[in-house]
Amino acid sequence: MSSSSPRTLALALLLSAGLVACRGGGSLPAVQTAPDAHAARVAVSLHVLVPARSGIARAPSYISPATQSLSIAVGNATPTIANLTPTSPGCTTVGGATQCTIAFQAPTGSDTFTISTYDTANAVGSALSTATLTQTIVAGSENALDVTLDGIVSKIVLAVQGSPPPEGSALDVGVSVMAQDADGNTIVGPGGYDTPITLADIDASASTALSTHSVAAPSDAVTLHYTGGALSSIGANAHLTASNPNVATSSIVTTYFVTAQDSWVTWGDDPSRSSINPGETRLSPATVGGLHTVWSKTLGGVITAAPVVVGNVAGTTQGPVDVLYVADAHANLYALNAGTGALLWQKTFHTETIDGNSTDLAQQGCFDQPGGIYGIGGSPVADAAAQRLYLVDAMGDLYALDLASGAQRTGPVQMWPYRSSDNFNITNDYGALNEDAARGIVYVPSGAHCGNRNFGGVQAYTIASGAVAHFFTEGGPVTQPIYYGGVWGPGGTALDPRVSTGSVYFATGDGPANAGQYPCRLMRLNASLGIVASSPESIAQTTCANDSDFGGSALVFAPSSSSGCASGTVLDAAENKTGTLFIYNADALASGPIQTLQIGTANTGGINLGTPIYDAARNIFFINNASDSSDGTTGIKHGLVAFTIAGCHLQLLWQQPVGPNASSDGPPSPPAVANGVVYYVDGPGSGCSAVLGSGGCPNPGAADFYAFNETSGAQLFHTTLQGPLFTQPVIVNAHVYVTSWNGFGPGVIYAFGV
Repeated sequence: MSSSSPRTLALALLLSAGLVACRGGGSLPAVQTAPDAHAARVAVSLHVLVPARSGIARAPSYISPATQSLSIAVGNATPTIANLTPTSPGCTTVGGATQCTIAFQAPTGSDTFTISTYDTANAVGSALSTATLTQTIVAGSENALDVTLDGIVSKIVLAVQGSPPPEGSALDVGVSVMAQDADGNTIVGPGGYDTPITLADIDASASTALSTHSVAAPSDAVTLHYTGGALSSIGANAHLTASNPNVATSSIVTTYFVTAQDSWVTWGDDPSRSSINPGETRLSPATVGGLHTVWSKTLGGVITAAPVVVGNVAGTTQGPVDVLYVADAHANLYALNAGTGALLWQKTFHTETIDGNSTDLAQQGCFDQPGGIYGIGGSPVADAAAQRLYLVDAMGDLYALDLASGAQRTGPVQMWPYRSSDNFNITNDYGALNEDAARGIVYVPSGAHCGNRNFGGVQAYTIASGAVAHFFTEGGPVTQPIYYGGVWGPGGTALDPRVSTGSVYFATGDGPANAGQYPCRLMRLNASLGIVASSPESIAQTTCANDSDFGGSALVFAPSSSSGCASGTVLDAAENKTGTLFIYNADALASGPIQTLQIGTANTGGINLGTPIYDAARNIFFINNASDSSDGTTGIKHGLVAFTIAGCHLQLLWQQPVGPNASSDGPPSPPAVANGVVYYVDGPGSGCSAVLGSGGCPNPGAADFYAFNETSGAQLFHTTLQGPLFTQPVIVNAHVYVTSWNGFGPGVIYAFGV
C-alpha cells in the first residue's frame, strides 16, 4: 500500500453477488467478462474508502489519498472504470474520507480480476497500485473478495539507519528501502511492490555485505553487516544502490555506509590551539611503531600552511569521504581523499612576485620564498556544519569554498585596508585562520614579507554580513604604513577556552613601542577586537629594541586540577626571540609574567619561535625548542621539551635533544598529541643552509619525523624525509599528515598510517 507520509495504499475490495443491493446509487453498467459466454452473470458491488490527505490510515482497506479513479477488469473484457471523488456517482464523504460503492457484473465460475488505481479521473494519469487475483463467483450467494494491492514503484530512496559506528567494531545496521508511487506517496504494507527492487553493495574493501539483494515488499527487512574492517580510514565507503526495471535511474536515491570519523578543522585542532586530538584511539603507544607511508603527493609550491581534515564530507565525487585540504606557496588549494591521496578538486588563487633585490623597501632583502612567489601561507579553517572552508590568498582576499566541490560560496572579500600603489600587497596572512562558530566570526592574522613595511594585525570577518567588521592594527597610518608589526605565528589567533568570554589572544612582532602601538606583546582582545589587556610595555620596549619580538603563536589553556593553579585559572604562554618562554595569567596580562624560563639562546634570526601545546588530561606542556638554553642552570636542550605543571609553574619532565641546534634556517615545527603519543618533526634538514639570501634550501638534508611516549619520552617511531619539515603534524582518523618544504620545492605532503 501507499500513502503520502505514511498513509495506506492497500485496497480491500468486497465484491457482493446475488441478492446484495448496490449502496450509494449511481451504479456503473455491467460488463460481459466471463470466459464462458453462456455463464450467468450476477451483480457485484465493490466498496472503497479513500482516506483524507490529512487523515491517518485506520485499516488495510484504505487506499492512497492520491487515488482519483479505479479500473476493474474481469478476464479480458473491457474494464469497468469508476471515479472516486466526493462528487462522483456512488460516493459520499464520511469523516473527511471518501466512501464509494462501485457496481458491475461478473459471470459465475472462476474469474480473474485485474484492479488498478490512478491519480487522475477516468483511469488515466499515473497508475498508483495494481493487483490480479482469481476468485470463484457463486450464484445465489454473497461473494466477498478481499484484494490487497501492490504499490507501483516510481521512486526508490535508500538510507542507512542509525549513526555511523566506530571503525573496527563489527555490527549489523538496518537499511531503509523506501519506495514511492508516482505522486510521492510512500508505499507501505501489507501489500508488496509491483516489481521487486534489486539492491547492490559497492564496497571495494569487502567490509560490508547485504542480508538480501531483492526486496519484494515494504515488510522485507534489510540489514548491512559490517565486519569492522578498514573503510573510511582507507578512503573508502560502501555505496548502496538500487534498481528496478520500471524506475528511472534519476528517480533512485542511493546511500552510503561510512564509519564514524574525526576532524582536524583548524591549526592545532581546536580554536584554542591545544593541538591535542582526544578522539584518536587507533594510534597509540602500542601501535604507532607500525607507522608507514600510505600515500604522498607533490604540490605545486612549497608548503608553510598546515593541512586540515574534515571527516565524512558528503557529496564529493567519491561519495562521503574524509577530505584533506592543503595549500601551497603558489596559491594552489588541493582537496584530497584523506585515505588515498586522490585529488577531488583543486583551485588556484592570487600570488605575488617578491624580488629581494628590488629597490622597493617592501620587498628589499626578502628571499623567504623559492622563486620569489608567495601564495597561501596561513592554514585555512573548515566549518564542517556549514560545509565551508575559509582561506586567504597572497592579495589578502578571503574566500569561502564548498567542502565537497570547491564551489565559491563567498568572496573574494578584501581583508586588508591597504594595498600599495605599485600593486605590491605589503600585508599577508602567515598565520592560520580561526573561527568563533558561536559568534559567526572568522579571524585572519596579518603580517608582511620578511617583516618589511608592515601594516599587521588581526581582522574579524563576520559570516552573516560577509564583510570585515573589525580591524585591529598595531599602528601605522593607512597612507604610509612602515615597520608597525605583525602576527606571524603559525597558529595565528587563539580563542579563550572559556567560550563565554569571546576573548581573542595572539602574540605580535616587530615595530617601535610607541604610545598606542602594541608590538612585541601578548594581546587579549574581545570579539570586536577591542583591547582587553596586553603584556607590559616595559618588557615590549626591551625586546623590540633588540628585535626580539614574538614570531611564534601563543597558547591559551586551562591547567588541570593537578597543576596547583587556582581554580578557574587560564594561562597564556609564548616564546620570543630571546629564547625566553613567558607564562602569564590570561586574566592579568598587564601584571607581568608569573614565570619566565630561559629555554633557548637569543637569536634575532627567528629560530626561537616555539609554539607550545598542553595536554590537560596528563598535565603535560610541550614546546619545540630550536636551541640549547643559554642559562646553564636549567639543563634545557634543543629539540622537544616536556614540562609538567606543579604549583602553577613549569617543571622539566623530559626532553629529546633531536634535530639541529640553533639552525639558521628557522625553528622546528610545533608538536601535536593524541592518545598518549606526541608527534614531532625537527624542522630544517641537517644539510639545509639559511633561507635568507638563498631563496630556499639549496642543500636539503634528511629531516626527522618522530613519535614519543607522551609521559616517558621514550621514542616509539622515527623516519627521515627530505626536509625541511616546517608545519605541525596533523593526527586524525588513524593517520598522521606531515608536509615537507622539500628543498627548493615543490612541497610534498605525506600520509602515514598503520
